[in-house]
Amino acid sequence: MKSTLSTHAIAAGLIVLGTALSSAVPSAAASVVSLRGASAPPTTTAPPATVEQKVRKGSFKRSYAQQPPLIPHDISSFEITRENNQCLQCHGPTVYKDMGAPEVGASHFRNRQGKTLDHVVRGRWFCNQCHIPQMDTHPLVRNDFRGDTAKP
Repeated sequence: MKSTLSTHAIAAGLIVLGTALSSAVPSAAASVVSLRGASAPPTTTAPPATVEQKVRKGSFKRSYAQQPPLIPHDISSFEITRENNQCLQCHGPTVYKDMGAPEVGASHFRNRQGKTLDHVVRGRWFCNQCHIPQMDTHPLVRNDFRGDTAKP
């Protein structure tokens, strides 16, 4: 005849085990030492800079094939919400020629199934997910990256 434990006996055992483990955790946590030592270093703030002073006019060469183009103008006051995308006021398919701006890429109108729509798909709606303003600044950290020499 097989001996089986009741569900109640298993639950009671797990409660006892959990209580024993939880009493050991506070003492282990108290012995953890930060890699920074006893106190964190003081926080610093970046010097104030206005985007208008740093936006570089003209275009930077792309660093690699398929790199999203950089934005050569200030966008700090642009509104991009679920209902409104101010970028389309100049880059939209019906106005870009009159505005003298590049047109939104055709890929921005294709959904994940490959169907071309008559509006920018929601996955491409928030332009600054991929497109960032180009800045004429020095890098914060040294960077030896060399872009692809092939043109996109």
